[in-house]
Amino acid sequence: MLIRRYFSRTLLVSDNAILGYLALIKFLLPFLTSTEFEFHRDELLYIAMGNHLAWGYLEVPPGIAVLAAIAREFLGDTIFAVRFFPALSGAAMVILCGLMARELGGGRFAQILAAIAFIMSPAFLRSNVLFQPVSFDQFYWTLGAYLVIRLLKKDDLNLWSALGGLWHRTAS
Repeated sequence: MLIRRYFSRTLLVSDNAILGYLALIKFLLPFLTSTEFEFHRDELLYIAMGNHLAWGYLEVPPGIAVLAAIAREFLGDTIFAVRFFPALSGAAMVILCGLMARELGGGRFAQILAAIAFIMSPAFLRSNVLFQPVSFDQFYWTLGAYLVIRLLKKDDLNLWSALGGLWHRTAS
């Protein structure tokens, strides 16, 4: 009875659950459709950076190397492990797009449409397949857009701090 109460039909088809299902699709899409069964040469560079962590690199900020080190430590040396975080950032962006539609007054249809439009957008369709900084840059810009929308609607001072920290991350 207790399990039935928590997993009721309304919970499984709520707006948040549907966004979660769409995010799961976006997460799985790179693994199901990628025809590249080997590492890309840029991915090898970022993996090497993860093996030799430093405060900064000539090409990119150190965040990509830290993610490479985390992926290797917890998930191993497989292609799935390396491409896990870009796929995860794509899934998070699906949720953020749906939440932005909700914040702007959109109902369920608008949230689903925004999430599906993001999933099918040519600009974002391929970017979460390979372990490259562009995937994470897109995530930070999407998160920044969401925070700006929330800030304009709620005028919460804590959002200014989050936005400032996010700006500092993208500027480095």
